[in-house]
Amino acid sequence: MRRRLLQMLCISLTTACAPSAQASGYEAAPSEVELTIGRTKHVLVEGVSSNIQVNGRSVPVKVELQPAQRLHVDNFSFSYPTGFTVLNSASEGAPTSASWMLKGRTCQITIHRKAKGTTLNFLADHMAEFYEGLPEVSDLSRNTTRMTIGRKSVSGVRFLMKTRREGVSFQDYFQLPTPSSQYNYFLVIHAKPGDQSEQQARTMIGSTLR
Repeated sequence: MRRRLLQMLCISLTTACAPSAQASGYEAAPSEVELTIGRTKHVLVEGVSSNIQVNGRSVPVKVELQPAQRLHVDNFSFSYPTGFTVLNSASEGAPTSASWMLKGRTCQITIHRKAKGTTLNFLADHMAEFYEGLPEVSDLSRNTTRMTIGRKSVSGVRFLMKTRREGVSFQDYFQLPTPSSQYNYFLVIHAKPGDQSEQQARTMIGSTLR
């Protein structure tokens, strides 16, 4: 029986889901995962290598399940892939200036807690001046980007830049729709365009934010 997984597929089409209890006395059947590329649906079986057609080319894929972790930040939480490490920091004497970083091998995702008066536009303007002042940053551009959080499409700001160390990368800024009388929370995503682990984590966070 087919069932949907909340988590998205990364570059090896790896899904992430919370571990489930296994009944004793028999071996559970592999899960089937439905993947839609464009208008074409593909049914993949967990742990089985197969080939799918993408833009007229045969592409080898394999679905592997990974458990998910959950990060709790003040009055909200969300799930993220286990491949990320959590780092927490707070400025002494300034409780509003705190951050929680999910650091992956190829990207990082950070939650920033700021004073209630800080808005996305204010933060983006401040960061634009910061990036423009860095000598190693070239080809800096500022555009609008979007992210699905729950059932809503949330607008954000993308800084696309080029550096000698990283080449082309982006920084996405979103204000999270989390209710608080004291703080505003911002999600910052740093990755290279097309990074599949970033796309998996982004989708997981957006679909599990509570």
